Amino acid sequence: MLDSGLIRAALEALARELGAGDSVVSAATVELLLVGGAGGLLAGRLAPHRVTSDCDVMVCVPEEAWPELERAAGRVAHRLGLSRRWLNRGPAGPYRDALPRGWEQRRSEVLRTGPLVIFVPGRVDFIAMKALANRAQDIEDLIALNTTADERAFVRHHLLHWPHDHWLNSQLREALATLDELEDDT
Repeated sequence: MLDSGLIRAALEALARELGAGDSVVSAATVELLLVGGAGGLLAGRLAPHRVTSDCDVMVCVPEEAWPELERAAGRVAHRLGLSRRWLNRGPAGPYRDALPRGWEQRRSEVLRTGPLVIFVPGRVDFIAMKALANRAQDIEDLIALNTTADERAFVRHHLLHWPHDHWLNSQLREALATLDELEDDT
């Protein structure tokens, strides 16, 4: 399991790995948007004792750098005793369009090391993604975040007004119900 210290150490090791040798990436800056538990831990939004199993990368710029990042992450995994998929693109497909409009302006830089610049979503974007994922751990995180009425209203508006043709209506209903439950708890 990864805590915030191990996440940071693994990302710094990844940057060193990319900076070594004839890496194409070493000559360029690579931006990653880290979401989920790892993003929440690095941003200080989740309790320091919280752990996660991986680092979910939602966005990689430039996209062409991803294969090299994956190879370097494999070497880091071996060296630090991490899961081979400690760094992955799991949410990049299904959840990329779940980010509310304007997320780029709300994101926060949490780490700059070697060629890597690590960003995390803004607080309301983090809340929106946790509401949509809606697993037990996500609901626990939402409760711990003590969301405000304005944040819940922002996320509710986002969920009701974005094109979501490929999302299950039941998933959206569950996310909205979770927001309602959070409201009732305040």
